[in-house]
Amino acid sequence: MVQEDPHSSIGKSWVTESLSVQTAGFEPPRGFFWQPAPGADVWVHYGFTGTAMWISPQLGRWATLLTNKLLLQQGSQRLMDLRDTFRENIF
Repeated sequence: MVQEDPHSSIGKSWVTESLSVQTAGFEPPRGFFWQPAPGADVWVHYGFTGTAMWISPQLGRWATLLTNKLLLQQGSQRLMDLRDTFRENIF
């Protein structure tokens, strides 16, 4: 549950807008900063170096996975599998 903070410019309406698809007709779908992830009301943001953040307002959960794909020499499939397994276990 998102509560309004009168001293913050990021309130409930901003969160609601950022967690809704803003790219109708384009693939992959994206919101502001976030994109839908598999699961009920789960949103993800992937970082350049392999980090990932997930949030689910419905479940009241968030998670961050810190990795470094720049050190991987054999492609990114191992990292994608790790991210998927992490998300499935958290959400």
